[in-house]
Formats: sequence, C-alpha cells, structure tokens
Amino acid sequence: MVELTVTSPVLTNEEAVRFLRLDTDFDEPGDAVRALHRLVRQDKLRPLRCGKSYKFTLAELERFIIAEVGPSDSQADGNGG
Repeated sequence: MVELTVTSPVLTNEEAVRFLRLDTDFDEPGDAVRALHRLVRQDKLRPLRCGKSYKFTLAELERFIIAEVGPSDSQADGNGG
C-alpha cells in the first residue's frame, strides 16, 4: 500500500470552482465544473483522483494561478514590495 501525506487542504470540484472564481464566468454551476475539468484535460491542473471524482489541493490551485498569471508586478520588477 502506498501512503500519501497531504499537507495542503483538499477541495471538492465546487470548492475549487469558487476558489478560482470560475463560478462568476458561467451561469450554470455545471458549466463551471466542466471548465475546471477541461483545465485538467489540458494538463494545466493536476488533481487528486478519488474514485471517479477529482479533488484539488489548495497548493495545486495556487500553483495554477501563478503559472497562468505570472509573478506579481512587485516580484517582476525586483522591488519586492
């Protein structure tokens, strides 16, 4: 048996949708979840598999945001603040 230690909170699909604010981009909640799953199929997000469903660590969602948006302006210009 493989033992896995997760040190970051784990979110459901719906919680991940709210965290990424995809729920504001779509009228139907199911459309936002489908958009989340599309990001997984595009290898932009790496979920945990729990049976037939996905779970997302908070650390992975934060990694995705940084990868998509890039560093903040204060980090990019070297001022650090």
